[in-house]
Order: sequence, then C-alpha cells, then structure tokens
Amino acid sequence: MDNKIILAIAVVGIVVVAGVVGVFTLGNDSEDPEPIGSTDSMRLYIFGNANNDDYLDNKDVKVLEQIIADGTWDKSQAPYADANQDGKITQDDVDVVKKMINKEPCKMYYIAESGATLYLNFPLSADKISCTLDYGLIVCSILGLYDNVKGVEHKVWIKDETRYPGLHSKEDLGDQRSDAALFVDTVLGKDYTVVMGRAYQDTYDLLRAAPEGKCEHIMLNYTKDYGNGRDCISALLMTAYMFGIPEKGHEYCAYFDKIHNDVLKVMEGAEEKTFIMTYANVPFTPGFTEVTVETSASSGGSFGTYWFASLLPLKTVAKPAANGEYKMLIEDLITADPDYIILTLWGITDNQPAAEAQKLYDDYAQALKMTRAYKEGHIYGVTYESIGTQLGIASLPVLASAIWPDKFNEDEAYAIMQETYDTYSDLQDGYKVKDLTGLRVFKVNTPA
Repeated sequence: MDNKIILAIAVVGIVVVAGVVGVFTLGNDSEDPEPIGSTDSMRLYIFGNANNDDYLDNKDVKVLEQIIADGTWDKSQAPYADANQDGKITQDDVDVVKKMINKEPCKMYYIAESGATLYLNFPLSADKISCTLDYGLIVCSILGLYDNVKGVEHKVWIKDETRYPGLHSKEDLGDQRSDAALFVDTVLGKDYTVVMGRAYQDTYDLLRAAPEGKCEHIMLNYTKDYGNGRDCISALLMTAYMFGIPEKGHEYCAYFDKIHNDVLKVMEGAEEKTFIMTYANVPFTPGFTEVTVETSASSGGSFGTYWFASLLPLKTVAKPAANGEYKMLIEDLITADPDYIILTLWGITDNQPAAEAQKLYDDYAQALKMTRAYKEGHIYGVTYESIGTQLGIASLPVLASAIWPDKFNEDEAYAIMQETYDTYSDLQDGYKVKDLTGLRVFKVNTPA
C-alpha cells in the first residue's frame, strides 16, 4: 500500500524473552553459574527476583542457592534477592521463592509506587475486588478479572458502560480520597478482598491495622513511569504475580512489546518532531493564560501520557519538572515553538458525544492561536484514559498516523487499536473504537 506499512499483531502464542543488559554471574565454584541481568530494564520489582529478570522461577532459586554456597551476597548485583526482607540470604529466602512459584501462601514484598518496600499476603484473593479510578478496571480487564470487580469508587461508577459493561450494577463505594476511613470501613464490612487502582497510604495503613490479610491494598500506580522499567506495564506484571496469574501478565507484556517494536521499526528514519503535551482535568475558562505541561520528572520517569508519547520520535521542548508537570505561561509556550501540541484531558470528554468533545478541544486551542503549531494545524487532542494507561500502546499508531501520515495509515492504526480492545478490554461487542470519544485522537480545527 504505497509506502505505508501495516503492523500485524499476533495475539496468540506469543512468548516473551526478557532482554538482559549487562550480565553477571555468581558462584566461582559453580560449574554452571546462573547469569544475573541488569535492573535497567527489569519490570518485576518483587523481592525474590534474584536474577533481575521478569520472572519468579527456578533461576531465582539457583541464584539464591549460589549466594548461600558462596557465603557472600553482592547487593549491587542481586538487590532483590532477599525474599523475606530479613537482611540476609538464607534457606528461608529459597523457601519463600518456592512458595511464590507454587502459589502457596506467604508474604510477598515489593517496591511500591512511593519507592518504599511494602508487603501483601500472597496470593491475593480475586473473590471480591474494589477499584479506585478506572485504571484498576483496565488492569482487571487485561488480566481477565473484570467480572471479579464488585465495587468501584463513585468517580468510576458514573463512567459510560460502553467500555465497562455492567459498571452501574457494581457497588458505588463512595470516594476513597475524601474519607479513607469510611471507605476502608465499607470495603471491610462488605468483605472486599482487594483494593486497587489508586495507591493511597492512608488506605494502606488502615487496612494493615485490620485483621491480617482480610483486605489488601495494591500500592502500585497504573499510569506513571518511574524510570528503570518501573512503568505502568511493570505495575501490570507485578499485579499479575500478586494474584498468582503471572502468565496473564507475561502475555500482555509480550503483546505490548510486539506493538512497540513494530512501531519503532516503522518509524525508522522518521523525522523527529518537537512537542509539548498539556493536561487538564477541569473544563476551561475563557481567557486562561497558562497551561499545565506534562514532561519528564527531574528524578526520572513521567506521567503515563507523556511516557507513551515519548515512545515515538517526539522530543519535548518543555523543561523537566520535580513531579513531571508544571505551569507554563501561554507566552512561554509560544516562545518554546513546538512543532506539535498534544492536548490531554482527563475525566472531561470520556462520556461526551464526539461533537461536544471536538468543540471542547477547539475551544481550548483558541488560547494557542499565536503558536506555530496552531497556525500549521498541528494540534491534537487525546484523553488520559486512552493513552495514559496500559492500553495506551494501542493509541500509539493512531497518534503516529496523525503526525507521520507517510508512515502510518489511519485506518490501519485504528484496526490495531480495535484488535487490542477486543482482546484485552471488556468493550461491548460491536462497538468501534474510532466511534468512542474517550479513545479517539482528535485533530483540532484550525485555519490550516
């Protein structure tokens, strides 16, 4: 089809092989020492992952046994070897890893959103899951646990049922953020087994004070990148392990990597473009003079929307910020002069008709009329829910088709998105992603 390339995504039978960057070995006396990979691209930040790959398996057992035999533990090479977090490597760690491999009850320690080491009682029970924010629903859909979600926060409950069938028949659990104590009393009183979606320390602490293991709070962020592989895909894989269904996590990781690698292959030789990504979660007021800009965090990482966009040949002209976003005056945005501006909205357009969402993006862009991107017709609108979560990889070809139409065909890009949502979401049968406001990439109407 001319010079446009079709991305064929094979869903069934994908096997993921973890890439290893920098390989070490332990055990000078071993005839066949087990290699230990670098943590630079590791996704599985669960203690017991002694060889720094994306699996908990017998290779980790061998590394632990080598460490015990050698009598020396090099924490710089195997920082996640201490499965039971007692500060030393012993047979107890081997036993814990074997329990996790065999899905037997034990404490599982992991790196939480905050970077702290927390634990949960493994394996998690999926009998009655509660989700805070729709990101939890997305993860549950990918892992095949959507029907196990019995209750959601109110801000999730009001969302459209097209993407989340039967949502309004699930229990409305109120607002965790405004009253964590009431929320925890509710989930405990109604025998929920897991809280997931938004990580709140208050909720975690209150649940820890309840009878051990009655209800667990997964303290992972499903929409952010923290650098060194700790991104939303890492969070999904770790969640799969927590529920004792690692195969589901690995399947989607392989699917994600397949699309990403195919996109990179298609984009070989593409001209790099500069961009700025803005974010808003409330309707705009006329005459605003500044925007919230999403960018890289000073300490590494970013919000999910920026992270996904940065997987393309896009280079931000925004400066790094402490937490990955900052306020920028419109006049400074004009001076920065990006080739493209991507407007990101959260919780505003998802339930609206396409025409109203289009108008919202168009109205927003009026404040950007003096930018070169506006004059050249290079402003696009996306929703955080579509590009900032695990399923955001499906939006990548669509966004690429808008910016590099010589590389991607829009219809083919939407076909990839359709396949992704048909396979890994609970989107109602018969619905086309291109027709859903919350999943589309909007081109802002400008003079160009």
